[in-house]
Amino acid sequence: MVMYGRDEEDWDQLADAGLEFLVERARLAKLTSYTELNATHVRRTGFRASTSGAPTSGRRWVTCCTSSLSGIAQPPI
Repeated sequence: MVMYGRDEEDWDQLADAGLEFLVERARLAKLTSYTELNATHVRRTGFRASTSGAPTSGRRWVTCCTSSLSGIAQPPI
């Protein structure tokens, strides 16, 4: 199924990269932004950057990433 121009495999890759990034930020006890998350996705996955306000923006990726967090144990910080 394609959602907002990305298939499930793309969303999985984005969620994995985003989750990894958010865990790294948590370990450092640092805040982040949608802009930083978007830039990190581009660097780590090679996917095109999303545009601010578009359905594929950082907010969508944060939703994918944070929904993945519910199934994992809390990482050591």
